[in-house]
Amino acid sequence: MSAPNPAHKRKRGDDSPSGRSLTKEEGMLERVAPDGDIIFILSGGTDKVQVQSSVMKSASPVFSAMLAGHFREGQMLQEAAESGRPVEISLPGDDFEPFKLICIAIHRQANTTQYWPSEELLMRILQIADKYNLIDSVFLSMEFWTRKYLPDPTLNHFLLMIICHQINSQELFQLFSRSLVLNHKGSFMSLAAENEQHICDSVPRGLIYKLACALEEMRATMMRRITKFINAELMARFNNGHSDKETSSEIIPYYRLLKGVLDSYSRNPGLHSVGNDYSLSDLTSQIMKIETSFPTEHPYKATPPSAIPVYMALLRRLRGLNENFVGLCLDCLEVDKLDFDCRGIHK
Repeated sequence: MSAPNPAHKRKRGDDSPSGRSLTKEEGMLERVAPDGDIIFILSGGTDKVQVQSSVMKSASPVFSAMLAGHFREGQMLQEAAESGRPVEISLPGDDFEPFKLICIAIHRQANTTQYWPSEELLMRILQIADKYNLIDSVFLSMEFWTRKYLPDPTLNHFLLMIICHQINSQELFQLFSRSLVLNHKGSFMSLAAENEQHICDSVPRGLIYKLACALEEMRATMMRRITKFINAELMARFNNGHSDKETSSEIIPYYRLLKGVLDSYSRNPGLHSVGNDYSLSDLTSQIMKIETSFPTEHPYKATPPSAIPVYMALLRRLRGLNENFVGLCLDCLEVDKLDFDCRGIHK
């Protein structure tokens, strides 16, 4: 995976982390803790991050063990403490940018609001956080960063959904999965395949396809309900035993109104085109924006007043369906269960 751009940082005063960073010929020194007793060497030795060992040990059981006296790094730390100078410890397998953001998060969590990591960078942060058992320590920062991407469904919500799954953020996992079910225009399995190259090693490859299957099933369930809603008012009228003449006055204009949605050859979003260049949101928007000037065999005749309530009942059902769907549930997925009506609340 190609390295994405560094996290965007909003401009602040001299108290910002960037104000304490020194550019050197050999790379960058990020002084997360200016008086810290450790300087981690990253990115093959070109970039460094200065931190406080007590904070790192408190945040991570891995660093707690590494920096204890039983390991070489811990012995180096003790020797450096006697000289009053920070010790340099090499972490050649870790990238500078995600490691820096993790250190900022666990040293000064409020400062994470200055940054906006890309979706790909968030995945690299997840990789390092998982490696050093830091997920709990960076949880709030990860939630803050990922939440910024919710308003724009054109961004990589699939990658963000996986990140929220891995950090066990029920609320954001639901929101991103809901966005995908409603707004994705194509195959979820294809979406999973496209994102496989961006998934870090700590995420099982099978998980991304399991989530894709769950999204496909949720979208199919919603499609079945929309189809049922379209026909619900009609079935009630047929079952009430109306005469053909009475039925036609209500039903035929309704079907003609939805002709573009029901016909497979229509160029507009319809029941047959969701997942094939159109999304569920496209379909419901198409239904909701249809003019209520119902067509009749003779355009100059007045619209049958009994036909309009049928359409309005459909709109009420569609709005309710959209409002009540909250997305996938982490607890349900944990036991391989899919419940469209689950609200994500389990006792």
